[in-house]
Amino acid sequence: MSALFAAPTTIPDGALQTTIAFAAALRDGNLAGALVHFDDSARLLTADGTEVSGHEAIGDVLADLIGCCHEIEISPGRTIVAGAVAHCTQSWRLVVADDTSYRQGTKATLVLHQIDERWQIVIAAPWG
Repeated sequence: MSALFAAPTTIPDGALQTTIAFAAALRDGNLAGALVHFDDSARLLTADGTEVSGHEAIGDVLADLIGCCHEIEISPGRTIVAGAVAHCTQSWRLVVADDTSYRQGTKATLVLHQIDERWQIVIAAPWG
């Protein structure tokens, strides 16, 4: 899998750093590395709006995404932190493995919370 990643120009805070690490793992095809950033109670919205929860179901969705894409490009957007909650956006661009055309994703939305100095994703809406 070929992948591109645009790093931010400033030193990231903990929430942003978590989203960057998640994006790097996903673009590298590292499912376990991507899942480690999700809280046990996390929820993910699929492309058709279906809500899935837990590591196994989220892992299935991310594995499908990794499997169908020849290239994944994720760029960090804006991160807003209020206490132990963060709202982050990312821009996703995917190249489907059996297609030469780009599928431009909308801004992905991630909501994180912080427990014991560790930020984890609790809600992920990769398709906006």
